[in-house]
Amino acid sequence: MATTSPLCMGCQAKPRWYDQANGTYFDYCGRRCRDAVKGGGAAQQQQMAMPAMNPAMGAMNPAMGAMNPAMPQAMNPMQYGYNPYQNGMYGYPQQYYPYPYPQQMQQPMQQTMQQPMQQQVPPGLTCVAPGCTKQRWQDPQGNYSQFCGKRCRNANPHLATANVTPAAVAGTSNAVVVPGAAPPGAVGTRAGPGGSNANANAAFNNALAAALIAAIVQPNLGAKGCVICKTAPYDVTRKSLFCGVVCVQKSGTMAPGIIEIPPTHPKFTDIANQFQTKWLHTNVPFKPAKHIYFVLISATSEADYAAYRAKVEQEGNFVQRGRPEGNENRRFHGTTRQCTLGDPGNTQLCSNQTCGLCGIIRTSFDLKFYKGKTGWGRFGCGLYTSATSSKSESYTTNKTPSPYKAMLMAKVVVGRGYKMTQDDTTRTAAPAGYHSVLGEPDTAGSLNYDELVVYDNDAIRPAYLIVY
Repeated sequence: MATTSPLCMGCQAKPRWYDQANGTYFDYCGRRCRDAVKGGGAAQQQQMAMPAMNPAMGAMNPAMGAMNPAMPQAMNPMQYGYNPYQNGMYGYPQQYYPYPYPQQMQQPMQQTMQQPMQQQVPPGLTCVAPGCTKQRWQDPQGNYSQFCGKRCRNANPHLATANVTPAAVAGTSNAVVVPGAAPPGAVGTRAGPGGSNANANAAFNNALAAALIAAIVQPNLGAKGCVICKTAPYDVTRKSLFCGVVCVQKSGTMAPGIIEIPPTHPKFTDIANQFQTKWLHTNVPFKPAKHIYFVLISATSEADYAAYRAKVEQEGNFVQRGRPEGNENRRFHGTTRQCTLGDPGNTQLCSNQTCGLCGIIRTSFDLKFYKGKTGWGRFGCGLYTSATSSKSESYTTNKTPSPYKAMLMAKVVVGRGYKMTQDDTTRTAAPAGYHSVLGEPDTAGSLNYDELVVYDNDAIRPAYLIVY
């Protein structure tokens, strides 16, 4: 059973210090409360001053752990579940501890640390690290860091901000940015209590912490921000999901996976409108898009697709005719979903080898799975998509019960398309001089709605997941 220490007679908030040698409690939690109650003089106050922060801690982001030296005194060990003095995380040597720490408090603290806390992250306070859903770290003053902890911070150095020199804090004209800048008098040695640099170091540390927290902590921009870093605005001109090249490249390192697009983002509106306007089947009730996700593909896969697109562009010169490079278009594709990927709160790909949806997101489209869904191909061995969302809807299947259905939107290098209205099940490639087959509906033909078929794996990539 955990033992609860009596509270300090001064602040009535912290536990009293415990004397291990005598087995008794002091009346106060430390020197500050003791002297505040008993009226300690200036000399005594100077003796009890805590030392300057460890130079090794100065290089750290103060929002992530290199705290104001006065902070440990204000912390309640019972609340935080560990002893910051004993663990030494603030860089204070043993001789500066006011009193021995109560031994009987360590066991319940360890048990507290072993029990993860489940909490609801408030809107806009999610860690900016790509894929992380934890809440940002918050200091005792209420300021939020960019990250939930050191692991996410260290894994995303491109999102971090360098430390500043004392000149930067003071606002002088010769201020420079220097990673790892240390306070005055902290190089090689550190002034102890009562030292000549103690007050200067303390003032510098306070100003440094305040300046860096103000400079580093950035608000989560939500729908107005890049879907990767979440703190920089997306490229409005191109209605891109990203703020720039760095985050585009970062998305490739996160593959395979999906990232939800905010419903107020222009990209969401664009895709949802195409999904609705191309729902042409009158006998199938339309269901609007509820959630739309961006599909993350690896840099290698994207490079192969880009190389194929450039090759087709070189052969067809589509840009000169006012078309996208390689005559690239967006098309719908329906497949089997064995899991509930895309349902609210579920962005984790499943491991079921028969899940067509997760398989395509994980490794893209592959001709070796030809006939896997339909058992035949109207225009032979190819990869099939359609501009008609309601046509692709007939190929979407849930193997796990869900109130939602999921459909892929792919980006396809159409190039020069060969139009066909009659079946040709033996075809394995587009006719010479063409890059794809365009199955067009015709009163005398076999199609009621369009189809687009490509015969090269690199001619198509999954781009978005629409959940409706």
